[in-house]
Amino acid sequence: MFRKNLILSLFFFLVSFSASAQHRDILKECIYTPADSARVVRLLAEKAPQGGEVLYYARKFLGVPYVAATLERSKQERLIINLKELDCSTLAETVLALAATKRAGGRRFEDYCHTLMLFRYRGGRPDGYVSRLHYFTWWANSAVKNGLLQHVDGQRKYFSKQLVPNVYYMSANADKYPLLKGRPARTDSIARLEKAENGKPLGYYIPQENTGLGRNALPEVRDGDLIGIVTNKKGLDCSHLGFAVWGKDGKLHLLNASSIHKKVVEEPKTLRQYLSEHPSSIGIIVYRLTDNPLKTNRKNMTKVYVMSTCPDCAAVKELAKEDSRFELIDLGEHVRNLKAFLRLRDTHPAFEKVKARGSIGIPCFLSEDGSVSFSLEDYFEKHPDAEPSGEACSLDGKGC
Repeated sequence: MFRKNLILSLFFFLVSFSASAQHRDILKECIYTPADSARVVRLLAEKAPQGGEVLYYARKFLGVPYVAATLERSKQERLIINLKELDCSTLAETVLALAATKRAGGRRFEDYCHTLMLFRYRGGRPDGYVSRLHYFTWWANSAVKNGLLQHVDGQRKYFSKQLVPNVYYMSANADKYPLLKGRPARTDSIARLEKAENGKPLGYYIPQENTGLGRNALPEVRDGDLIGIVTNKKGLDCSHLGFAVWGKDGKLHLLNASSIHKKVVEEPKTLRQYLSEHPSSIGIIVYRLTDNPLKTNRKNMTKVYVMSTCPDCAAVKELAKEDSRFELIDLGEHVRNLKAFLRLRDTHPAFEKVKARGSIGIPCFLSEDGSVSFSLEDYFEKHPDAEPSGEACSLDGKGC
């Protein structure tokens, strides 16, 4: 009994240490002001209407000045949080990250930062300028993969055109980007990513001529849906972002960070009128925040339990974070993760030998068929390129 209590006490200590260390690590990757972090916490504490969080938070930023290129101010890629100056992309990310964090039950500034990273970066963490999802197609595909957004196209009656990206604007105009100018290697990396993603259909969109239809004709589009304005400008996919608002006139309007109005506004013009004044705008593609962000599309995934303080988990985390087959679960990130793992550890027969030798049992792979593995070698035996790791965590120092 004493040994069991000692193991659990040490385990809880390690989890607590892991959680605080992870929070510090996240904030080290961020640039923010105390005022912005405090405002995020206040907004998350507000009683946003369930199901209407996106438009609720979007309207909190009405009147905020439009300022472009706020993410280009740091030579080292960091997660920049700036609620005082917004452009169309940072407004979309800021609002969606707040709404997603709220729906997932997050209350802390660190929770928001984690969600914002998932939206903004390939792999969910800043890893240099190239890791940022610069094009809308990259950004939207990543958000769908991470369970944050879903594409909306209804029965495709009016969603009649398919967006097939052919992006190259950044690599062809590197001199226009301060963090690409004079950096041929970085520009080449962007060009390779452009080429890799081009030609892959993103989804169906509503042509400009159908955007003036009423709510009865376009019931699929809801207040707060994300609208990407599809463009025919060479080398680009979408030229502007905003949120759908059904006006009192029964027509779609756009809540957006406007370079024309120089601030965040709900456009008095209908969306159809707005598009007609921008000849390069050929339609809108629509996305919606999922009901269970950060959890959607996880049903048939392998759960991978890890801790940031576990040395043997490092290689597992690197493999799992880029692979859509895996749901990476850090025990130190939230108490619900710890509870789920302890429930599995207490009831699954695979842990009997693990507990008998004084091990915790991480890294742990829980497959959809209910089977459990404790090493990369066991789990990836059908994948010869995977590098085997050590044994599962042990309290005697022989394994993590």
